[in-house]
Amino acid sequence: MANFDASLGDNETEISYYDNGTHFVCTWTKVYLQDQQDAGPFTFQAILQNTGNIYFNYLQIPKVKISSSNHAHRIGLSDAYLS
Repeated sequence: MANFDASLGDNETEISYYDNGTHFVCTWTKVYLQDQQDAGPFTFQAILQNTGNIYFNYLQIPKVKISSSNHAHRIGLSDAYLS
């Protein structure tokens, strides 16, 4: 996930979750990039299944170029502490 900051955006950000025993869904609504506040808002979900599958759903992704100057672009899962 990009450099999101839930404290930005006039306190409009919502983080909610749902768990039915087989699926855990976490939803981030109206979050902004820390270094590009005018690029948002972004709304997305992470879904973890008890089978080990992980899905990312994106509802609102504004068409902007997210700079890689502060972080490398990666697709998939990676350790956030890798340089």
